[in-house]
Amino acid sequence: MKKAMVILLSSLLCTGLLVGCAGKNSSESKEKKKTAQTEQKKPTVSKKFKKLMDSYEDFFDEYVSFMNKYQNSDDALGMITDYTNYLTKYTKMMEKLEKIDQSKLSEEDAKYYTKVMTRINKKLAKVTSTEE
Repeated sequence: MKKAMVILLSSLLCTGLLVGCAGKNSSESKEKKKTAQTEQKKPTVSKKFKKLMDSYEDFFDEYVSFMNKYQNSDDALGMITDYTNYLTKYTKMMEKLEKIDQSKLSEEDAKYYTKVMTRINKKLAKVTSTEE
């Protein structure tokens, strides 16, 4: 039962992430992105975007810790309040991510996003594989 719950909860979070971060890029926004990239002397991740992605990863670090605690607990029902708090935090985090204007992200921002998401997915995979 715990294994199924862990997989379900992790899947829901990943699905929400994918849906929330899916965006549309027009050819015009792609042109602006290319122009902005060529104007920069040294490409870097924007501070605001990095801060957001770091806080997103921090959220998942807390979530993974919670799920590890959940897997080792004999009182899963007693942890429902904690889980509800994580759902609230997750909703707020997704709202922040949805506000990102993807047309203004640099190539470096996109690379950083990919790195962070890869790390998060590895952490979630470990949580789901520890029950197997």
